[in-house]
Amino acid sequence: YGKGVRFDELKYTAELLRMVHPKCEQCDLSCPSAERLQTCAERLIQLSHPHMRELFEKLDISLLPEHLDYVSVDNSTYLLSVKGTAKHIGMVLIGGPVESADLQQLKMSLSKLDEKVAEGVYEVYIKIIPILEGEGCKTLKLLIEVVRGDLERVSKIVKLSS
Repeated sequence: YGKGVRFDELKYTAELLRMVHPKCEQCDLSCPSAERLQTCAERLIQLSHPHMRELFEKLDISLLPEHLDYVSVDNSTYLLSVKGTAKHIGMVLIGGPVESADLQQLKMSLSKLDEKVAEGVYEVYIKIIPILEGEGCKTLKLLIEVVRGDLERVSKIVKLSS
């Protein structure tokens, strides 16, 4: 009607575009490589949602991962907000891919990401470390660690089927 675009029109158009053209369309992770994983960080976040939910419950975090939006700060850091709000409540930190699930290597990768975690700044931090295993066509696992604002943490390793 008017000359400007209304906020609700913009919001629904953006949602429609997301449904029609998902962000991670070209991220086929059936034979993942370290290079491909770096360009598919958002796909890794999407694939970890069902597992995040379980970890949120263990820490008594009353949010559901599907109600969160994330905005890229750089290719390994995303700010979390509740959909429809502008308040940042957390961060998603994605570590570099690790070859094989060597415990010491995983601990080192997690501690590197810990440099960005600060007590009391955000309600939740989600750390994701991709693990590539096997020869030739590698399989992908994710180490997902959820850290509550008071630094209570819980983690798990999941094998991805996609």
